[in-house]
Amino acid sequence: KMAAADEKDGQKEWRFLPAASNYEDALLLAAGSARQRFVDPKRGERRWYPLTKQVLLNMVRGIIRLHNRKKMVFKNEEERCDYLRRLITNMCNIPATKDTSRQAYREGLEISRRAEGFDRLTMKLYTKEPYELGGSSNTKVSEVVAKSAESYSKRQKRRWVSEGRDPFQDFKFSLDPSSLATWPRDTCSKCGKTAKIYCPRCVVTLKPPSDEVKLPEVRLPMDVDIILHPQENRKKATSLHLCVLSPTQASIHEYPDGIPKYNPKTTVVLFPDDKSVLLSEKKVDLGRISKVVVVESTWHKANSVSRHPNLAKLPTVKIHQKEGTFWRHQELGNSFLSTLEATFHFFVEHWDATHPSNQPYRGCYDDAMLIYAYLHRKISKLTIQNNAKGKKVPKHWVPAASAAAAAEGKRGKKDDDACT
Repeated sequence: KMAAADEKDGQKEWRFLPAASNYEDALLLAAGSARQRFVDPKRGERRWYPLTKQVLLNMVRGIIRLHNRKKMVFKNEEERCDYLRRLITNMCNIPATKDTSRQAYREGLEISRRAEGFDRLTMKLYTKEPYELGGSSNTKVSEVVAKSAESYSKRQKRRWVSEGRDPFQDFKFSLDPSSLATWPRDTCSKCGKTAKIYCPRCVVTLKPPSDEVKLPEVRLPMDVDIILHPQENRKKATSLHLCVLSPTQASIHEYPDGIPKYNPKTTVVLFPDDKSVLLSEKKVDLGRISKVVVVESTWHKANSVSRHPNLAKLPTVKIHQKEGTFWRHQELGNSFLSTLEATFHFFVEHWDATHPSNQPYRGCYDDAMLIYAYLHRKISKLTIQNNAKGKKVPKHWVPAASAAAAAEGKRGKKDDDACT
């Protein structure tokens, strides 16, 4: 049970909050009939909630959530607006009328729709702005928010998306990636789990559909050690494709206890930090390098992995800026690649750095991207279909015109319950 204290004639009266599955629901239920304030952790004072777009957003979404969870029953929008009026009065100490609460409820839905089209930083800037009860410009996008949205759009823009082309159309695969679609799901002989093409847990190839459809074995320019973060989902880890397509040269080591000690004279870490260098700068003796270490984790966790004692003293290298094609959304920018993409481009730049200009790269490592290309084409097709049906798709796969319309709130009107 959770309790709250009300002040009456200078005395605190404790009472139990209504039964709820979480604190936010309990707070909204209690605020419908009594004043609610929060304790400022810095000053130690009880303060009213500031009426910002985020607070209004939480109130409107909370009202819809309480109705959907059948903790409260609202027969129509008028009753929802009336409950919002009580929340604003009891939590923000701002008197609200029927007209202003009706406007606030509808603008709360509009703010929710607009916020969905923003990235996290822009959404934070947008929702922390104050909300003026009864104001006429509450849903407008400020100049600061517009600049942040424009900056995000530029960072996320993918040329292959805007041009509608396949980024792997010029690759020289020894097997058509589309033929992998005929690969049936099979049971792994080691773990007993079902998978398609390969088992991500045991990293072994499963039974092919025929002798004509077999995965090629790629000969890499050096061995590859993959440092896998334990919280990384193996099904989404692209670097595991190397262990399937080049089993004798690629291996997995789990962070932090499974990382071996390396010889800094023969090993480099592919990681873009302050000390990393390009292969074209000729600062690394490529003739002695026989192993490259790559990090398989999210970008937010990659720094902690790279600071491991067995990796911190190794020389780091980086690749020239490339445009990413990965389908997993991240808000850092279009030049932040998946682990497999970065490793592949490293191999290509290694070829260019170790061969004369009259021997250009001709696709000898392209098969390392075979499974990746198959998955990319499959997901790209589904994304185009979902976008045509109006379903939610990754932000960096939405054409610029659609993204701008979403940011301006010009998308089709949704049902109120969709805000949950």
